Amino acid sequence: MGFRSAAMQRVMELVRLVAPHRVAVLLQGETGTGKEVLARILHRLSGRGDVPLVVQDCGALSETLLESELFGHVKGSFTGAVADHPGLFVLANGGTIFLDEIENTTANLQAKLLRVLETGDVRPVGGTQVRHVDVRVVAASNKDMGEEVRAGRFRADLFYRLNSFTVDIPPLRDRPEDVPELALYFLELFNRTLRRSASGIAPDAVDALRAYAWPGNVRELRNVMERSVLLSRPGEVVSRRLLPPVLGSTLALRNEPGGDGSLRARLDRVEREFIREALERHGGVLRRAAVALGMDPVTLGRRVRRHGLWKGDS
Repeated sequence: MGFRSAAMQRVMELVRLVAPHRVAVLLQGETGTGKEVLARILHRLSGRGDVPLVVQDCGALSETLLESELFGHVKGSFTGAVADHPGLFVLANGGTIFLDEIENTTANLQAKLLRVLETGDVRPVGGTQVRHVDVRVVAASNKDMGEEVRAGRFRADLFYRLNSFTVDIPPLRDRPEDVPELALYFLELFNRTLRRSASGIAPDAVDALRAYAWPGNVRELRNVMERSVLLSRPGEVVSRRLLPPVLGSTLALRNEPGGDGSLRARLDRVEREFIREALERHGGVLRRAAVALGMDPVTLGRRVRRHGLWKGDS
């Protein structure tokens, strides 16, 4: 998959540059910008591809469960530990571990992660035996990690270890020239996985895709293309008719002569309407609306507050 934007071409240059080296990499970008995709590219180009990439979302588990998942545990170390568990760092030995949402780790876990980065030594929960591993760490965050350190929410020493090489991923709205290529990539992907035969993307659909602000970034574009391929008839070109109505509304606003406010303000109005409709369709349940929009619930919550869409707001 290629990128037309200068910003993403630069990102790929950095990825190719750092991939062969063992240094830790920190990927920063909004939710849905494709951090895991870049982690997989890093792993593939690293020479460690013979060992599967191990992925862990650090925001998905409690501290206790995450510690056990990462470092392993011995039988009987806690209630429910009915057998030894090696942990993801041991499973990733010789390969790469991708730690998403690294900012959600606790101070205790951050100290243990720092030890692994500095020494390569892993000790399971409840155990005394230390195992040495050779693991390349790729971490990711949708926060400004420097700000997290300044606010006292993240250890500075761990940040400096992870920050050996940082790659900032721009949001999709800042690189509309990448949208057609990504859309074609997803069309071909869903033709294969869904056993469909959409034959391309019509110019009116490309215009609508490029005009949209993509609050959910690449993840939202992926969802839009999955829906469009599912709706297409055999051999049909994906036209604007198959896209969600909000994309056509955005294009109309972009082409609208004059009007009140900048293009950014007009796109904000469309985004507000799109989010409002999603919340209505899913009974006001934020998490369900976030899944439908291809957005992280926390990010959607911020957008809901910004647009004044809490229940009872106009």
